[in-house]
Amino acid sequence: MPQDKRDEVFGPGFTRREFMKAAGAGAAFVAAGGLAPQLLRAAAGGAGPTVAVVRAPGLLKLGKADQLKKFKAMIDTGLAKASGQSAPTVLKKHFSGVEFISMKVNPVGGKLMGANPRMAQALCEQLMDVGVKENSMIIWDRADKELLVAGYKLNKSKKGVRCVGTDVIGYDEKEITSGSVTALFSRILTRYTDALINLPVMKTHGAAGISIALKNHYGSFDRPNKCHANGCDPFIADVNAVSLIKDKTRLIVVDATRPQYNKGPMPVEEFRWDYEGIVVGFDPVAVDAVCANIIAQKAKNEKAEPWKNVGSALPRHLLTAQSRGLGVADLKKIKVITTEI
Repeated sequence: MPQDKRDEVFGPGFTRREFMKAAGAGAAFVAAGGLAPQLLRAAAGGAGPTVAVVRAPGLLKLGKADQLKKFKAMIDTGLAKASGQSAPTVLKKHFSGVEFISMKVNPVGGKLMGANPRMAQALCEQLMDVGVKENSMIIWDRADKELLVAGYKLNKSKKGVRCVGTDVIGYDEKEITSGSVTALFSRILTRYTDALINLPVMKTHGAAGISIALKNHYGSFDRPNKCHANGCDPFIADVNAVSLIKDKTRLIVVDATRPQYNKGPMPVEEFRWDYEGIVVGFDPVAVDAVCANIIAQKAKNEKAEPWKNVGSALPRHLLTAQSRGLGVADLKKIKVITTEI
C-alpha cells in the first residue's frame, strides 16, 4: 500500500497533522517517565510486583452477554487486587487523556484459542466508562484475517473502537536493532500507540516453553520466523526491550479461560483445560512467571514436559528478560493474589 494511502487507513480526515499532534503527546508521555514505574510501585508498595489471578467458575457456560458482564467483574477485581486501588481509579489515572491506546491481542488459534474478544470488549467498555474515547482505542495484531477468524470485528473507521491488522497498516520504514533482533515494527505501534495494553493467552509453545505476554510481541514485528532458535532466547527479551514496547506498556490482562499446558502455540485439545480465569498485572515478566507456574503445576500433574525441568525451572527466556531489567521472574519476589468470583 502506498505511503500516503496508509496514512488514511483509519478513515478520511485522520491527517499527518493529527498524527504529529498525537506523536508529540506520546513523546511527552514517555519523556515524563511513562506510567509503568508508577504502576509497579502502586502494585505492591514498592516491594515488588503484584499479580492478580481471578477465576470465575462457570464462565465458559455463560452466554455472550453474561460472559461480557463476568469479564468486566473479573477485570475490575484483577485491577483492584494488582494495584491496591479501585479499577476506575487505576484506569482513569493511567489512561484518560492518552491520545491512542492500542491493545495487542493474540488471535492465533482462532476462536478455539485466540484471546477472547469479549475480554477485550469488556476492557474497552471499562475504559470508556472513565472517559476514554472509543475511537482512540485500537485492537490489533499482525493480520486482519487472523483477527477475523478469532471473532474480532474489523473497524478502520473514525467511529467506534478500531480493529485492524498490521498487514493493512504496514510496518514502519525504519529498522530498529535491539540486541540480537533487527526488525521493522508495526506502524500501529510506532505511530498509533501512546499507551499499550497486552492481551495474550495462557499457553505453551514448542520452542519457547510458553507464549504469553512477552512472546505476544512476536506479532509486533516483521521477521519473527528468524527468532526461534535456542528456545527463542535471547530474542524474546530483546524484542521486549525495544522502547516502543517497554516504555509504552501499561497493563497486561491474560486470557486464562482455557489454557494449554503442552505443545503449542496452536491449540491441541487434549492438552487444554478449563481454568476459567484471567491474570492481571503491570510487569510482563512477573505475569509470565506466574502463568508459567500455573502451567507447570498442571503439566506436572499430567506428566507433561512443555519445557526442560518444568517442575523446577522457568522457561529460560524469562530469566534473560529479568536480567535485561524488563521485570521480575523470581516467584519469591512476586506477590500473587488469587481470587474467585
